[in-house]
Parts: sequence; structure tokens; C-alpha cells
Amino acid sequence: MQVMNDQQSEREARRARADRDELIERIARAVRDDGAKEPLPGLRLHRSSSPTELAHVVYNPAFCVIAQGSKEVFLGEDRYQYDPAHYLLATIELPVVSQVIEASRSGRTSACASRSTPPSSARSWSRPITPRRAARPA
Repeated sequence: MQVMNDQQSEREARRARADRDELIERIARAVRDDGAKEPLPGLRLHRSSSPTELAHVVYNPAFCVIAQGSKEVFLGEDRYQYDPAHYLLATIELPVVSQVIEASRSGRTSACASRSTPPSSARSWSRPITPRRAARPA
């Protein structure tokens, strides 16, 4: 029975890698240079070939995923990091400080964010998140 579970886990891992590789390729085709594009209303695609400086921005309600690389966001004293294994969900407009902190081996970070209007109860969107604390950069 364990062998079957291991085989199924391996198939699922291969499928997840293939899905992520496809997302990376699709973002690369849509956004050929560093920057952002909105190919469909509410869908923003971002690409960065190197880490970025800290930027003060307002995050609109969105579901954000990173296809490759890593980004960190500071909300007050709380630090959030998202990458291919972690997503970011903003259910209200939030003033944050953010930056790309890691580029992939191929030298780019690819991300997408789907903007939408959150439901009346934001709890239906997510589960509680415990922020990882970090020293705030100067």
C-alpha cells in the first residue's frame, strides 16, 4: 500500500511541477520584459529579472501567486513572504512596503495577481495566517 501512495505522491509532484512550468512559460510570453501587464481586466502579470528596492504601494483586494522567485511584503511590523509554495491574499486595500527578494535560476521572478471584489465575509476566502517576524530594513 505504501508503494502505491509513494507513486501517487510522485505523480502529483510531477504534475505540480509541470503546471508551474506552464504558468512560468505563459507569463514569460505575455510579459517579455521587466514590468507588468494586464492582458485581461483584473488579471495582472508581473516580471522582474532581479531583486527590487523597497516600494511603498497600496495592495488592492487580490489573490497573488508567485510562479518563480520570492517577494516579501511588510504590513506595519508584520512581514509576509510569498513564493511558489505560498500565496498572498489581500481582502481589503492595504498600504504596504514590498520588494522582490529572490529571482529564479533563470534570472526572473514571475507573478500573477487576480483582482476581485471580496465577498461580504473575508473569512470565506482564507484561513488564518501567522506572520513571520523579521527586522524591518532601513
